[in-house]
Amino acid sequence: MADFLIDPNRYQHRMRQNQQTEQKKSPQAQEPEEEKEAKKPEEQAARQEKRAERRRTPEERRMDRYHGLVNWLREENRRRLEELRRTKPPEKKKPPIEEIRLKIQEMRSKLRKGGRLTGEEKAYLARNAPEELAKLLQAERERSAFKARLNGCRSKEEADHAYQGACTSAMTADLGDPDLSSVIIGQLSAAMREMEEKPTEAQLERQEPRRPRALDCKG
Repeated sequence: MADFLIDPNRYQHRMRQNQQTEQKKSPQAQEPEEEKEAKKPEEQAARQEKRAERRRTPEERRMDRYHGLVNWLREENRRRLEELRRTKPPEKKKPPIEEIRLKIQEMRSKLRKGGRLTGEEKAYLARNAPEELAKLLQAERERSAFKARLNGCRSKEEADHAYQGACTSAMTADLGDPDLSSVIIGQLSAAMREMEEKPTEAQLERQEPRRPRALDCKG
């Protein structure tokens, strides 16, 4: 009978070995009680949030999606504006006033001599001196209108009379800029020179006299 008796010490030793083995297999069993207690409020909050979400009506859920979309659009617009600011080319600084004044004087001198403004010069004035651009364009329009008037003159005397009248009008007109009159007169003089260089109809007839039309003798 002594061979079949169970040794209590040996039995307790095996029980401790089995517990240690189970703890190694399941790490969750090794977590301290304090960590388990700390996780309980988070789990409870998550469960409450899920229950609250289930209680929300379809309209409330649609409003949530709408607000989410609005917030996304605002963030996207902000991001794109920042990207545009980074990629936008730097604005050209306006040149000094003295430099602009010298450029205007050069252009006025050019028009007094009968020249015309180039596209680049007009763009420069449009950016830096739009009021001056309007004045110089007025001088060029006066030239075009006077040239059209000269085309209707039948003699040199009539053209000279028209030129004198146009110059007098430019000098006596209240333009608000005394120097602008000289610019307009320079443009009128250029139109007069162009007309003098162009042969008149009488000169063309002297160079190539018209041939009489042949009489039709068929009868």
